[in-house]
Amino acid sequence: MMVFFRTLSRKTATIECTSTDTVGYIKARIEAKEGIPPEDQRLTYAGKQLRGDLPLSFYNIRNESTLHLSARVLGGFTIPPRTFADVSDGSILTAVEFSPDAPEWRWCSQGLNIEGRCLNRNCRAFRRMIIDRKKFEVFNLIRDDNVRCPICKTNVKLITCGLYDCCWRFEGVKANTRMCTSSPWEEARGYVYHRFDADENNGSVEWTSLVITTKPPTEAVAAWLMLSTESVGVSEGDTCSICWSPFGSPVKRLTTTLCGHSFHRACSQKWSASCKHNNTEPSCPICRRTF
Repeated sequence: MMVFFRTLSRKTATIECTSTDTVGYIKARIEAKEGIPPEDQRLTYAGKQLRGDLPLSFYNIRNESTLHLSARVLGGFTIPPRTFADVSDGSILTAVEFSPDAPEWRWCSQGLNIEGRCLNRNCRAFRRMIIDRKKFEVFNLIRDDNVRCPICKTNVKLITCGLYDCCWRFEGVKANTRMCTSSPWEEARGYVYHRFDADENNGSVEWTSLVITTKPPTEAVAAWLMLSTESVGVSEGDTCSICWSPFGSPVKRLTTTLCGHSFHRACSQKWSASCKHNNTEPSCPICRRTF
């Protein structure tokens, strides 16, 4: 299903979810779009403040319900961007065969696996790429500092990620474009490890926000069905899904793709240029259908 959230600035944006998703999951998605940490968000629906550990169904939140967001703004501190694999670039996603001889610091699990380099000189995995098995946790690149070497349990330098036997999606903002980008639910199927082939020098970008969500394949079916819904007409109060600003007037200065999603014409041109830079076909940043 799809829910809306409205900020105090009267901006409205959408989030794809299921009724079993928690309020905390919605807050993580809002952080990816707005940059507001979950602990600084106050979400209300039907006059009630929502608790992060409860599912949307507890509050009878249904398709096209509108949540209201208010935030406690803290000044004087900005979290710097982090360098990580460019998960928006499908050309660097590779299938890696499993090896019976893999060392224990390279064992993966079903779901999301975060990879980093161990910098502990006293560890057997020193300078090696290790895997921290996150399984089906919602991973927030900017906020999550709990990525550790499975051998020595010390924090590692985050570099890339891999996926196994799951469905996944991402949502984030790159530091160089300042535009929100996201993916539909993708499949990581088969007896292979799906890895973004990136390191400190290649295949990485700076992110000011990045949230990666994984689910067992059966739980993502409802989210896939949302991709087939038809879009409605656009008014000047509607929001561009690239820059998250209202279309304004006149609304004719926009682009509507074949999939029915609409964006500012300038935003669409910048997005197409970004796709070209990554050697990928220009596609809708919401559903990934090619233009």
